[in-house]
Amino acid sequence: MAYSSGLRLGEIVRLDLGDVDLVARTVFIREGKGGKDRVVPVGRTAAEWLGRYLSEARPRYGKRPEETAVFLSLFRRRMSPELVGLILAKAVRSSGITRRVTIHSLRASCASHMLWEGANMREIAEFLGHGSITTTARYCAPSREWRRGPGSCKREALASEIPKR
Repeated sequence: MAYSSGLRLGEIVRLDLGDVDLVARTVFIREGKGGKDRVVPVGRTAAEWLGRYLSEARPRYGKRPEETAVFLSLFRRRMSPELVGLILAKAVRSSGITRRVTIHSLRASCASHMLWEGANMREIAEFLGHGSITTTARYCAPSREWRRGPGSCKREALASEIPKR
């Protein structure tokens, strides 16, 4: 979800069951950074895995009707940000990836790949819940592949989105 939907760590751990719409493949982000609400799409593969988690894995943690969190710890409570980080680090290690991967780096990769695929900065800023495209530009650091292609400089990409006076 961090990559597919560009979610912040805090947004992931605050997700409630009622915020997820697997049919529409969207999640409702309540009071993201700056207190802004937004609805973001969930990619097909992420939605499939989220659906499997909700129907197969989450019920194994037992019934606690008062716990509405999407992601639960083994103690049947909402996962903490630290636990999400530990789970991600373990998954990264077991996959053989040697670079440091964080929820934030997945979010930044999502933004960069959206820009590479043709989304404009304003669309990406809205998707990520940014108030300014300047913030978004910092997320969209050019990769080696991007430097070889069109829009090779984030400054150029940002400048192309600023209205001319």
